[in-house]
Amino acid sequence: GGAGSVRGYRVLQERDLQSREDETTAALQPLVARSQELDLMLERWAMAREGKGQVVLLGGEAGIGKSRLVRELKHQIAVDRPEWLELHGSPYHRNSVLYPVVDLLRRWMDLGRHSPESGDQDPLSRVEHVLRRFTLPLEETVPIFAGLLGVPLGGRYEPLNLSPEGQRKRTLEAILGVVLEMAERKPLIFAVDDLQWVDPSTLELLGHILQQGAAARIFTLMTFRPDFQPPWGQRSYITQLNLGPLAQRQIEQMIERLAGGRALPRAVVSQIVEKADGVPLVIEEMVKMVLEAGPGTGSGPVRPLEIPATLRDSLMARLDRLGSAKEVAQLAATLGREFSHEILVAVSPWDEDHLQRELNRLVDAELLYRRGLAPRARYLFKHGLIQDAAYESLLRSHRQEFHGRIAETLERRFPEIADGQPELVAHHATEAGRIVDAIGWWNRAGQKALRGSGHQEAVGHLARALELLETLPQSPERDQSEIGLRVSLGVAAGSATSFSEPEVQQSFERARDLCRRVGQEPQLFPALRGLYIFYVLTGKPRTARETAQQLLQLAETGRDPVHLVSSHQAMGFTAMVLGDLPQARVYLETGIGHYDRERTRSAPILAGPQPGVESLGNLSWALWFLGYPDQALERSRQMLEEARELGQPFSVACALFFAGELHAFRREPEAVREHNEELMALSTQQGFPYWLTMATAQRGWLRTQAGNALEGVQDIRAGSNFGGLRRDPHVFAFLAEAFRAQGRTAEALDALSESADMVDAGQTLYQAELHRLRGELLAEQGAEDAEVEDQLGCALGVARQQGARSLELRAAASLARHWAARGRKAEARELLKPVYAGFTEGLETPDLVEARELLAGL
Repeated sequence: GGAGSVRGYRVLQERDLQSREDETTAALQPLVARSQELDLMLERWAMAREGKGQVVLLGGEAGIGKSRLVRELKHQIAVDRPEWLELHGSPYHRNSVLYPVVDLLRRWMDLGRHSPESGDQDPLSRVEHVLRRFTLPLEETVPIFAGLLGVPLGGRYEPLNLSPEGQRKRTLEAILGVVLEMAERKPLIFAVDDLQWVDPSTLELLGHILQQGAAARIFTLMTFRPDFQPPWGQRSYITQLNLGPLAQRQIEQMIERLAGGRALPRAVVSQIVEKADGVPLVIEEMVKMVLEAGPGTGSGPVRPLEIPATLRDSLMARLDRLGSAKEVAQLAATLGREFSHEILVAVSPWDEDHLQRELNRLVDAELLYRRGLAPRARYLFKHGLIQDAAYESLLRSHRQEFHGRIAETLERRFPEIADGQPELVAHHATEAGRIVDAIGWWNRAGQKALRGSGHQEAVGHLARALELLETLPQSPERDQSEIGLRVSLGVAAGSATSFSEPEVQQSFERARDLCRRVGQEPQLFPALRGLYIFYVLTGKPRTARETAQQLLQLAETGRDPVHLVSSHQAMGFTAMVLGDLPQARVYLETGIGHYDRERTRSAPILAGPQPGVESLGNLSWALWFLGYPDQALERSRQMLEEARELGQPFSVACALFFAGELHAFRREPEAVREHNEELMALSTQQGFPYWLTMATAQRGWLRTQAGNALEGVQDIRAGSNFGGLRRDPHVFAFLAEAFRAQGRTAEALDALSESADMVDAGQTLYQAELHRLRGELLAEQGAEDAEVEDQLGCALGVARQQGARSLELRAAASLARHWAARGRKAEARELLKPVYAGFTEGLETPDLVEARELLAGL
């Protein structure tokens, strides 16, 4: 029915992924003076397309043209038809775990609210539909992506038995796997906008993509502001570009193009050049303001104040001319840079016809971009600075009113958003001045991050809650709120770094002090438990015992079975470390008597491994030292069975470690190897740095026993400290044995000396063995007999004092050999025989077999 020609289009394929600006109708403004940067980016893209992955980091202040340059690149390489993944950092979500990734996946998998494209598919089916395109097994990847996106499994898939840290690690691996597989099919561009607002977990994911993408067809392009420093350092495949302001000639060229052939007075151009400071966005907005002003800009004198001095003033002048549309822009700016029509309508005080009319005016003025049609449309401020200008123009009272309305609406009408993004509600409640509500929401955000093992993000949320709490007047209710926040912050900070950090100690100490002030005993126990772990990891067993005594007193008062197990474990472990083995056994067996598996499943998880499993592991060690090798082995088997039955990966790792060390004490390398390999794999898979450190030292002992002492030394050294603190003295005994196996006696003696201050601090459990090894090493060096016998005699005395009969047997055997070599066989036999005779079990373990053979030779 038309007289002229009509441009036709043909559908080529379904597009899964879109930039949030793809569907805007705004034409690209002319690109000026960025040809060198664009050429370099096109060159890097060509390299990536050939399989030599490249990264371009594009830095520059807000409005300098970073996003415009990215869009120009996208326009120019469209002919190559690459896959385009786009993430956006958000200042509202800088501590929201993987928020930009979740946002991308929701767009990709069509999980928007009431999306017409979704048809009749439920969200889980949509997740399956997308993931079927990849070779990753659905039974593993669907639960991972569904968990990330908050999609219920509905009984169609079994939940993965992973710790929070393991879930987080597997999630990153799954996303990385999808990205790499996409790059195998066609070249991929991974674009990240506003990197400075990306959360730590997404930064970690980007680090993996950078590293793995170096050998893939992936071009990673990230924009950021100057106050942010990318954390990846200098690498051959990373190029950093920093955009600077335009020169005067380039500014004039841009003004000419923006004016569309309309000649602006020279005085106007001069003012724009002077005030824009070479920033393209400022130039663009000032030119638009001049053009919108209409008469008076074409000729004649120009008053100096006709053009505002700043971008903000220029933008506000444009908003002011839009009349009531300005109020809509202000409310929209309160929601964020991007927002949905549905939520804007929900919080708006205007009727929908008025709202739609004013939104159209903002879109026509190119202050907003729109995607889709109402009521499912989404809007995006053209630039963050435009959003900022609209937001900052609000009176404080109106701003608080808007934020309050948004917080209330999200909580009441959009519970899925409030549950999925509690930090968003927290932000609006904070800005509305609803401090008590905001604290609650920041706490919820922190707990959600903790459950997802987003420990750094949890620290950010909880610290924000505490910051707001400081503004409230003193009261018992305030103190009770702070106790919970401090305990959670201690757990989050300890998990993010190490429970040996001073900040962790301060959080738990503050929680403890507040508990005592307000009489809040239920919260006192987890606070003290956190402090107990801090003292254990920092090598302060005497202080740890004092804290354990407080735990025991609380547990006996409250009669909570889980607390009784935990407190007896703490008392038993510290007694064992301090060398009081008989008392350690009593505490540990008493605690195990209170253990109930079902209660443990439903109880809040305390810091550290599950106390029942840890108690069995501690008891297995204590029994071996006391001279009951077979009973120790039985408790170890019981511990492993219990840990696997509970299905808590962190506790399984704990059990594997204790079992492996017990077999090392028993000198059974094959059994150690079996447990160590499983521990290494589990710790790597689940992301347990503490247990991986322990496993590495254990592997060093194994390598030494297998004759590879050189690698054994390297492993034991790598596993000899955690969080910057040296580990248990027995690890340095392992190290000395590894040096000894290479004939490096002096270094072996030095390794033993490294544990001296730990022994002085109270870690005396392995003291006898340290003296014994020192005596044998001195003998190998040709030291005087008196010096050798002094060390071996000390070993014997310490072992007897502690009741450590297994170490007494070793010390007696070493001294007997020394005496026998000097013709004192009768004394040697008289020393060793009663020690050996005291054993009633484990007679076929290597120590007892060697002692029996030595006696026969005497």
